[in-house]
Amino acid sequence: MRISAFFKRIYRYVRRELKLLRYLISKYIGFPRVMSIEESIERIHKNRLSISRFGDGELALMLGQDINFQIFDARLARKLENTIRSENPSLMVCIPDCFSAEGLNSLCDIDRIFWHNHLRNFSLQWLRRLNRKSVYGNTWLSRIYSMKWDKPKAYSIFLKLEKLWKDRDIILIEGAYSRLGVGNNCFASARSIRRILAPAKNSFERYDEILSTALSMGGKFCLFLPWGRQRQQWQLNLLMPAVKL
Repeated sequence: MRISAFFKRIYRYVRRELKLLRYLISKYIGFPRVMSIEESIERIHKNRLSISRFGDGELALMLGQDINFQIFDARLARKLENTIRSENPSLMVCIPDCFSAEGLNSLCDIDRIFWHNHLRNFSLQWLRRLNRKSVYGNTWLSRIYSMKWDKPKAYSIFLKLEKLWKDRDIILIEGAYSRLGVGNNCFASARSIRRILAPAKNSFERYDEILSTALSMGGKFCLFLPWGRQRQQWQLNLLMPAVKL
């Protein structure tokens, strides 16, 4: 009970400050629009878009900081900066739906407090990198159960996600211990699955090797990857941002 009361006090305090910050930014600068998860998935499916997801970790890397599984790398930071500003019509850049009260209120309590605090500290850093006239995809489309408070709704969204790789050949480029889809039927609708296991930490040090291996597999396929570039492959980045060479 004490812990719950403590989090509530923090939440109320941060919420008051964030309301003022959001008011000032919306009045004098303006926030970008972020699509709902459902709208993002529908647009990806309809237009066969590649996607690149940005969150607090990717922002930290662009700001020159280390994160848990990747030390700062200037080359990676440049690629992230280029991608988040990309105007490629075949690429959907996804960002957190934290710039509106509706987006924040859809989160469970712990995540809502985290993103309140994040915005308090990093709103301007986001806005410097975003086009306020653009419409962005929703980064949280792959976090529909762990972060969202509306758990029953997650099942219907999972079904929509599965359509993205239905009857497709997919390659999963993942950390050595992630085992995406193992022990569940997440990719049961895919025609085939191949995996490239990258190091669990600091995979970018082997970026060129990982990319070369993926491209050498040939053919058209649905590619889930930490980093990549668009050729004939359809890239769905559900783990970390895809970036262009």
